[in-house]
Amino acid sequence: MRGGTVYIGQKGYGKMKKRIIATLSAVLAVILLLFTSAFASSAADDGLKNVDGKWIYVKDGVKDTSFTSLVKYYGTWYYVENGELNWSFTGLTDYYGTKYYVENGVLNWDYTGLALLGSDEWYYAENGAVKNDYTGLTYFCGRWFYVEKSALNWDYTGLTNYYGTWYYVENSILNWNFTGLTDYYGTKYYVENGVLNWNYTGLALLGSDEWYYAENGAVKNDYTGLVSFCGRWFYVEKSALNWDFTGLTDYYGTKYYVENSVLNWDYTGLALFGSDKWYYAENGTVKNDYTGLVHFGDRWLYVEKSAFNRDYTGLTNYYGTWYYVEKSVLNWSYTGLTKYYDTWYYVENGVLNWNFSGAVPYGKALYYVNGGRITWDYNGTADYNGVKYIFVGSIAQNGIYKSKYTDYNLVYADGKTGWYDYGDNTYYIGSDGRPLCGNQYIDGKRYFFNANGAKASLFGADFSKHQGTIDWASVKQSGVEFVILRAAVRGYGSSGNLVTDSQIAANIKGALSQNIDVGIYVFSQAVTTEEAVEEAERALDIIKGYDIKLPVYFDSEYSGAPNRTGRADGLTKAERTSLAMAFCETVRKAGYKAGVYASKSFFYDNLDYAALQSRGYEIWLAHYISSVTDFKYPYNIWQYTSKGSIGGVQSEYADLDIAYYDYANDSDMSERGKNVMVTASSDDFLSFVNTEEKITRYIKTGLASDKEEALKAALLVTNQNASKALIDAINKLS
Repeated sequence: MRGGTVYIGQKGYGKMKKRIIATLSAVLAVILLLFTSAFASSAADDGLKNVDGKWIYVKDGVKDTSFTSLVKYYGTWYYVENGELNWSFTGLTDYYGTKYYVENGVLNWDYTGLALLGSDEWYYAENGAVKNDYTGLTYFCGRWFYVEKSALNWDYTGLTNYYGTWYYVENSILNWNFTGLTDYYGTKYYVENGVLNWNYTGLALLGSDEWYYAENGAVKNDYTGLVSFCGRWFYVEKSALNWDFTGLTDYYGTKYYVENSVLNWDYTGLALFGSDKWYYAENGTVKNDYTGLVHFGDRWLYVEKSAFNRDYTGLTNYYGTWYYVEKSVLNWSYTGLTKYYDTWYYVENGVLNWNFSGAVPYGKALYYVNGGRITWDYNGTADYNGVKYIFVGSIAQNGIYKSKYTDYNLVYADGKTGWYDYGDNTYYIGSDGRPLCGNQYIDGKRYFFNANGAKASLFGADFSKHQGTIDWASVKQSGVEFVILRAAVRGYGSSGNLVTDSQIAANIKGALSQNIDVGIYVFSQAVTTEEAVEEAERALDIIKGYDIKLPVYFDSEYSGAPNRTGRADGLTKAERTSLAMAFCETVRKAGYKAGVYASKSFFYDNLDYAALQSRGYEIWLAHYISSVTDFKYPYNIWQYTSKGSIGGVQSEYADLDIAYYDYANDSDMSERGKNVMVTASSDDFLSFVNTEEKITRYIKTGLASDKEEALKAALLVTNQNASKALIDAINKLS
């Protein structure tokens, strides 16, 4: 009302119009009743009657107070309650199962809207009647209500469609204030100010604490990922916001870190994607460009292109320092070598140590590290665990170095001294690290080492009955490799009886049982050819059936009789030589090697050495001297002492021998150790290696100066055979 004028809106005007029409209808109905009552005296007794100004329902001429219902009177329906027309009643009444709308006692066929039945039941009437077929919204008293099959359902909360638009109803009243999600037949829809918003995509609240992702107004339960809402990004899982989720999620190809369902832009570190994949997120995002270490929990882990790689073992750089990672975990306890892009580096307590130079084991080999890495060009020595090792190309030469330009193999004897075995050969390494060569006296025994440093002699002894019963196993343990056994002895008296040595059979069997090679001799006092032949035949009879590998020797010496009065002591050189030949030829014809035993002076003065040599007889020299014998003729076995000591014999002394010929293998042993250079001298070893490096340089340049350098280096190699092989190789390149 403004200035005394009442303004009625469009809706207000509609209500006013209906009320005026209803009032006029009631007035007309009363006038009609009054008018028609004057002519009612002829009407039937049942129905409406005006009695004393009141309209009552009469049945059988009497007011029926039990009657409450509609009554049609001259085309108009009226509402009677307890027998009287109730002009004040407005609402619904049931008439034969149909509810009709009465307004001021008169059925209003023009009415469409909500109406009350009884005290609390509301229905939707259309053209005065409730048809029970309408479900939807209806406008009443400034509000919209939801009816279901024309009945107002106060329990209904949900959506309803009205002329193509969906509205949200709460307890049957359209709630213009509601914004959020509501469930409709199992699907959640987004309502904004009471109206379903099909254009909305984003998070929305269901109830007081359940958030869901709606897409085009509906929650489809199929989306898992990120959603932007109110300036922040949230994680939804099957369209539901999961406050418990912490981890990575993929959004348009990029992984983001979510913490308690909210994207955390401040997070930097490892995060889980799915059930078992870890990635490095920086400021909430996995950028796929980081490779390096990440601190996680109490460990440092390795990521590659931002992904945790469980299989990686190797080095990685972190702020200028290189660390060792084992199966993607930084291993602080590791010390050793590791390979990184074809280069081997030394790690100490998990960190690459650029300052370290020295020997490092890896696998079954030992390598030299120079400045934290293997350069593969180091030729030199280094100590490891108190032992000095030699390195070629940064590798310790525990085994064999194969020459590039000769047939030689270099064998480093690990810094050892003394006896050293390599292959089938034996060496003796001196204090200078080099194998001994020539005749040597070691531990009371004589040995000979050839030019290659290999032992080229055999240690032996000669026995007779004077050594008693022999323990051959002990003899073998003493290092004896061969024995020459006395088969028989001829007396130096006039009768000159030939007697078989009483121990010969036992000695042959005992020696052979220990794989000791055997030769035999006969102490001769023959003065005739027949006696010499007899001695040979006696020896042949004794060895029949045995594997005798060494020669059968004619032992020619003075008898030992006083004043040299033995029967053969006075033989001339020619006679003695003739008897030796008769013996040897008899042996040779039987298929055995034949030889002559005598002292140095005897070979010079009492035997024709040249005649014996010309026939190829084996020479067994006796010369007792502390130094090496100076005998001027060739010989194969040297008896160098009669005062030797051998385990297993009963005599105080035994004759000891050195053989320069291996009769069992028919070899002079000069080739032993051929094309092998054994040394424990790092200088010798490196001298050979460095010579080969100079040869390599000469091959590359072809310069005469480089050839000269290579030749000079080859001359410095102490092993003369190896030196010669290198020089020959250089000259062949020309």
